[in-house]
Amino acid sequence: MDRGQVFSLDLVLALALLVLSIGIIFQQTELFLYNQKDLEESRSLEIIGESASNMLVFSPEIVCELVSGGSVVDYLNNCIPDDCSTVSGPALGLSSDYSYNVSGAVSCGTPFNASLIEGPVYSVDRTVVLSSGKEVTRKEFNECNAEMSPNCVFGSPASAPKKITLTIWRNSA
Repeated sequence: MDRGQVFSLDLVLALALLVLSIGIIFQQTELFLYNQKDLEESRSLEIIGESASNMLVFSPEIVCELVSGGSVVDYLNNCIPDDCSTVSGPALGLSSDYSYNVSGAVSCGTPFNASLIEGPVYSVDRTVVLSSGKEVTRKEFNECNAEMSPNCVFGSPASAPKKITLTIWRNSA
């Protein structure tokens, strides 16, 4: 009879260790999958943020227009209106799932408060030239180039190019 009890206790201890090891494996797998999802979300936000940043300084919908004779002849990359009037979520290529904030020399978008945002946030700095409007005349452009000055700002008193920060985050569900 003693042998039967030893065998039963051995079996119970073995099953307890087996259940414990399976639980540890499941926990580690869940942790790995959570980290992968978090990494995927961060990378996705980085791609969306870089794309929006490029749209901010290169999109004809946002940047200044070089005008001659009343018609647009070119677009001036890295030149944006100082009132931020042309910047919007759709112009940056953002869906309604995302919010943005531009801060620094100009300010527009959703006010940014890091303590109220759940999840990752992506920020990127860009250097831009500000214009007092969306249109820059050929005369203003040529005068600015003739000065050979990095401090020329169209339609405004001369000042250095400005740094702005574009911040992107996913809206809370």
